[in-house]
Amino acid sequence: MQKLMLLSHRHPLVTFLVLICISLVAAMQLPRLKIDPSLDGLRTGDKAAKNRYQDAVETFGSDKINIIYIKDPRLFSPEKLLLVDELVYGLGNISGILKVESLFSTNNFKNSEGALVTGPLTGWVPETKEEAGQLLDNARANPIINGNLVSESGQSIAVNLFVDAKDQNPNFYRKLTLDIDQLIEPVQGQFQEIFQIGDPYLRYEISEMMLTDQKNITPFSILILFLTLVVVTRSLGCAALPMLTSSTSILWIGGFMAYTGIPVNILTVLIPSLVIVIGSTEDVHLLLEYEEGVHVKGTKSLAIDWMINKMGVVILVTSLSTFLGFLSICLNNVIILKQFGMIASFGLFVNPLITCMITPIYLRLFGSNKSRQNKVSGQAYNPPQKNWIDFFVDFIAAHKKKVLIGFLGLTLVIGLFGFRVKLENDYVAMFKKGSPVLTRLDALTSDFPGMQTFFIRISGGHKDIFKDPENLEQIADIQSYMRNGNSFDKTISLVDFLTLIHREMNQGDPEMHILPATKERVAQYLAFTEDDDINRYVNGDFSDVNIMVRHNLNSSHDLKKALGDLEKQIRLLLNPHFTFVFTGDNILTLEGADAIADGQAKSIFLMLFIIFILMSIIFTNIKAGFLSLVPNIIPVAVNFGIMGIFSIPLNVGTAMVSVIAIGIAVDDTLHFMTRYNDEMHQVKNQDEAMKRCIRSEFKVVAATSIALSLGFGVLAFSQFMPIVQFGMLSAIVMLVAFLCDIIVTPVLLSSTRLLTMWDILSLKLRREAIEQSEFFRDLKMWQIKKIVLLSRIVTKLKGEMIYRENENWGTDEERSQSMYLLLEGNVRRYHLQSDTGKEVPVGFYSPGDVFGYIAVLDNNSSRSANTKALSDIKYVEINKESLDRLNKMYPHIWGKLYRNLARILGDQLVVWQGIFSERGGLK
Repeated sequence: MQKLMLLSHRHPLVTFLVLICISLVAAMQLPRLKIDPSLDGLRTGDKAAKNRYQDAVETFGSDKINIIYIKDPRLFSPEKLLLVDELVYGLGNISGILKVESLFSTNNFKNSEGALVTGPLTGWVPETKEEAGQLLDNARANPIINGNLVSESGQSIAVNLFVDAKDQNPNFYRKLTLDIDQLIEPVQGQFQEIFQIGDPYLRYEISEMMLTDQKNITPFSILILFLTLVVVTRSLGCAALPMLTSSTSILWIGGFMAYTGIPVNILTVLIPSLVIVIGSTEDVHLLLEYEEGVHVKGTKSLAIDWMINKMGVVILVTSLSTFLGFLSICLNNVIILKQFGMIASFGLFVNPLITCMITPIYLRLFGSNKSRQNKVSGQAYNPPQKNWIDFFVDFIAAHKKKVLIGFLGLTLVIGLFGFRVKLENDYVAMFKKGSPVLTRLDALTSDFPGMQTFFIRISGGHKDIFKDPENLEQIADIQSYMRNGNSFDKTISLVDFLTLIHREMNQGDPEMHILPATKERVAQYLAFTEDDDINRYVNGDFSDVNIMVRHNLNSSHDLKKALGDLEKQIRLLLNPHFTFVFTGDNILTLEGADAIADGQAKSIFLMLFIIFILMSIIFTNIKAGFLSLVPNIIPVAVNFGIMGIFSIPLNVGTAMVSVIAIGIAVDDTLHFMTRYNDEMHQVKNQDEAMKRCIRSEFKVVAATSIALSLGFGVLAFSQFMPIVQFGMLSAIVMLVAFLCDIIVTPVLLSSTRLLTMWDILSLKLRREAIEQSEFFRDLKMWQIKKIVLLSRIVTKLKGEMIYRENENWGTDEERSQSMYLLLEGNVRRYHLQSDTGKEVPVGFYSPGDVFGYIAVLDNNSSRSANTKALSDIKYVEINKESLDRLNKMYPHIWGKLYRNLARILGDQLVVWQGIFSERGGLK
């Protein structure tokens, strides 16, 4: 990123032309962009499950049903039934409807004077009230029709429209719904209630809500972000920069979606708002860093260079973490989440690139020459009086352990509620309470089975196996179990036709509403049926049967539990040589719930692992990797805790919150850790560095967190419940992440010392001084750089003193316990004669030599000689605190260093022993 910004700064015209060219190519792709309001994306992406479903549809027909619900107190009167008949006739002519199932089209089986009569329930529209009443009685007497096409009260009827499941054109469902509404509209006032409900209708409603969301949410997000940035930057010009980078990013995203064929759906429609909100955070950091550069350097050009040097690597890492956070969503096997993860990660990959290309150009043209007077920087912070931030910082510093324990304890208590979170992936749950969809669904289910369907496909493996009454009895037992339970509303199978015919063949005796006893009788009864009656319930050679199930379990959790119980019972009732599967669009959606949970776990653990590796590499310490995880795990724990407390399910919306929270929260964590590292270079005191770090970053992190929280909060105005939940949870989690970054992160950092990879790479040491130093013996260059960076590099001019003989640095404990490693120049060691004050040389130090180490080994010792620079010098000052930090962070390096120091001390003792021996001091 640093090189990209430098390129833009040095060659603005070339950069501008590249941006224009790519944007034009993206714009040319936009006409191919598709809108997909379907619910298919909620399904699992498991190919085996999809193949099972497709095979079932090809064998037994579509499970997609649109239902026309009609209610009226005088429904079974000639004039009302005439209107229904005309409506049914019109519905049959609509393209895409495979079958219309109604009172006027369904076959009935009725005993008449000892003979079985088959045919339509009625051959004509009743002309008298008596005929209408007889039609109602006949319908109620048929268990296949009763409760399915006519209500028990006789005041409601349903017309079931089986829709072509193969048509994947999104416009098909819109046209179908509007065509049905066009037929309903003329008779709307003729009935107490009439409406359509079902899969095609839901798709239409979703497409309309998507358009509404796009019209309302995106402009609102832009407005909220713009106002927040104006407040933060106090500049309309600076607030316009994120708008420019975001709009360019959205254009590129649209082109990419059109090129890859990924449509705008209920989740990808959110990406423009997310890019606007999330992408703006780095713009804010760049703008504020630029202002500090203007304050320090004084000119635009130098300020831009300052910004690039300060932020280049940081933006690279934060962008990478956010990109990986969204990309990890692709691990989910739910199609719609996979598509969202792919497009969102692409958007948050190109957005930083666009930001790095546009920002230098924009600041050259519109950047301010004045810095804000109250800008807080790590080096320049010197407030005239304490403000509330200073009191906050002092409180945190004074009660670090209590604050940390309290924060973690509260997180643990809230997080425990996360075990109450339930899975949810039902498309009905997408709609808000009180929405027209739920109102219609409540009306339907008060009289009829729920609109949700699935198949139980049972395979016997042999031709005609399900013409055997013994095998059919097992199907009857399964249906009986389901009828006696409270989970499923209606089941229909081949058994229902055979038992009905058997009853009617026995003069309508209710006791004979059972299966025939012999294969011959089954074959006889099947002759009375037509293919259109039973082909939804048995395949051509009677080796497979299908139980069609209708229900109103609009909770994936409840449906999964009910299916689990049903599966156990089927295994008890069914021949062990038979096989069975649950399949259908409803089942694929249910399996998507498991995929959401599995993908959520994978995404979170992968993201945390990536953060751990990145931070460990960046700060060259595994401890830094672990420390960085804590403030990023806390928002996740709080998120699940809040979901458990308020019974918010894990669905396609809320499944994104945790991973996104980690990806975004780690940005501020990295900014804090980097700032802390910079402050440590200045003050060499961990507590003071922590205080200055909080003061420096508080306003910036607060501004970006508030902007993110408000931006996500806008999603509460969405028409989709999962998106509302996603927005509200994200808004809360952003604030929790903010608290973690200003409380937990600094407290944890105050117990360690960080070094960044770019510190090590940028540190230049004279190789000859290093190679000839016994102090660095057996140490690699990167280990030596760590030692130097944990200490302090000092330069002095010729003639300046380093320390004095017998001098006690008691007022400066750091210097009183310091030793020195000479990097450049020469140093003389000497005594002063007490009587003449003449300097008596006792030694010289050249690059690579270490001296003054007794002060580190013995706290109570005083300096035994004076040291003065013979030329301009550079040396490393290593104090006891630096060595203690080295021991904590890199004990293996510390061990080698002390071994080398012992070797140097031993060599010195040998030398002094020789001198004393020559002088007769030792015998």
